[in-house]
Amino acid sequence: LHDVVEDTDTAIEDILRDFGAIVASAVDALTHRPHEPNTDYLARVKANPVARIVKLADSRNNYGRLGNIGDASTRERLTAKYQRVFDELA
Repeated sequence: LHDVVEDTDTAIEDILRDFGAIVASAVDALTHRPHEPNTDYLARVKANPVARIVKLADSRNNYGRLGNIGDASTRERLTAKYQRVFDELA
């Protein structure tokens, strides 16, 4: 659910209607806006307790699968990306 606004035509209003204000607020915080600096995105995620927990869990899950990526440069880039998330949110 956390990526639904980025990955589909679902709007925050749909999340609000179907899941309520707490979930909609968290999903909104987790939705990375086009051209948004990562520092701004992570600050918004950090400010929402539910979004923070979801982002940490998602990043931990993704980090745990990095060994499946054969390309070393991609693996290094993603390792650094997830480390920034952990450093900022943990």
